[in-house]
Formats: sequence, C-alpha cells, structure tokens
Amino acid sequence: MALVSSSIPNLANGVSQQAPSVRLNSQAEEQVNAFSSIISGLRKRPPTQYLANLVSNAAANGNFFIHTINRDVTERYIVIADNTSLKVFGFDGTEYSVSTPSGYSYLATGNPFTDFKSVTIADFTFILNKSITTSVFTKQSMKTAVERNGFKLQKVLPMALDSYYISLISEQYKEGASTKKARHWLKGFVRGMISNIKGGRDNKSSLIYIFKNA
Repeated sequence: MALVSSSIPNLANGVSQQAPSVRLNSQAEEQVNAFSSIISGLRKRPPTQYLANLVSNAAANGNFFIHTINRDVTERYIVIADNTSLKVFGFDGTEYSVSTPSGYSYLATGNPFTDFKSVTIADFTFILNKSITTSVFTKQSMKTAVERNGFKLQKVLPMALDSYYISLISEQYKEGASTKKARHWLKGFVRGMISNIKGGRDNKSSLIYIFKNA
C-alpha cells in the first residue's frame, strides 16, 4: 500500500468521535491538556488558579445557581443563590453585603439550579424564579417594585394610538400579507377603538411610566 502524504492546515476543530474517514483533517481522535482555537490554532490548555472557597455549604449539596456579572474591567462579580440565601463575591473571592428588605421568600424552590434564571442590564441584575406563579401586573405593582429600588413614580401616560397600530399589524400578519391593505387599516381601526373604549380613559393597551430617582 502506497504512503499518503498531505498537509493539515491546523487542528482547530477539536475532538471528533466519527470514523477517521469522515471526520475533518483539522479534528483529532483524542486531545489531552490542549485547547483548540480558530484564531490561534491548537495550543496548551490555559492553567487555572485557586483564589478562594466561596460557599462551602452550597458545594456540599450542589443545588445552587451561579450568575456572573461582568460589567467592566473593574466591576466583576459572582452571584450564588440557593433557596434560602443570595451571596455576591468579587472575582478575588471578597464577599459583599447583600440587602434583602423583603427576605428570601421569592427564592423558595426545590431546585435552584434549574428554576433560577438571571440577566444583568447595566447596573441592575434580575433573578427569575420559574417555580413562582407570576402576579397580576398592575399600575400599583409597578409603582411598588420601582419604589423599592429608590425611584418615585411621577406620572403614567396612556398611549392612545398604540392599540390602533398593534391591531393594524396583527391584521396584516394574520393573513401573512407583505403589505398593508385597505381592509387591514379598517379592521385595525375598529379593533383599536374597541380596545381603547374597554380600557377607559387611563388604561390603554400600552402605558408610559415616568420615574424619578428619589
């Protein structure tokens, strides 16, 4: 059998369990202590460094939720939550105090790892507990939620024209039309007007909340 000679441009596609005849030339059957990268190719795996033991009791049962806040180079935090507590640490292991005026009742669940979801937007981090039934959204609930975070409600402005626009778009999408027809405008106007009448003077399909930092 003649020798086969060929060149392999890189090994950037990691490990493949497929047969050698079907996997890419840039894939390996086994890769030990190495890291594949499209940019730098195959290189030695970066090392890890032990900094601190954050929560020993959480590590014991393994049922906890972790969220990383990476706001910028100077503000980076690790949030660890279970069904009874919420802790915040710096990337160096320093623990920061957490104020919970309403307690931890919202975190009650049998499986924090799967039931918690989180997202960070600018200076705020939101944690969702999927096992909690959502309360009815009202103006008062919105007011209460923001006032807990240091804001004061100034006014609520109804968007009277929004119901017409939403109804118009809905009529167009219901038919899968690429352009708005006269019948879409007519039905959208009627449905939008009905929505505004049912909502009354101050309750339209959409509202603008204006808050001020207290």
